[in-house]
Amino acid sequence: MDLDARLPAHLAAAMVGVSRQLINYWRATGKIQPDGRKRYRLGDLLDVERDMRRSPQSRRRHAA
Repeated sequence: MDLDARLPAHLAAAMVGVSRQLINYWRATGKIQPDGRKRYRLGDLLDVERDMRRSPQSRRRHAA
């Protein structure tokens, strides 16, 4: 898996296993930033998803 791969929001959501709305929320809250072509780095997305899963407030905490 290429963690430096740049993906558009719809593919990024599918690869990470979250909704596109969550990708947009992460962008709006500054957790991730798209590049100039509105693409997201896969490694950054996986990091944020992992951090959200570990958060005590996360509803995804006990998901696989």
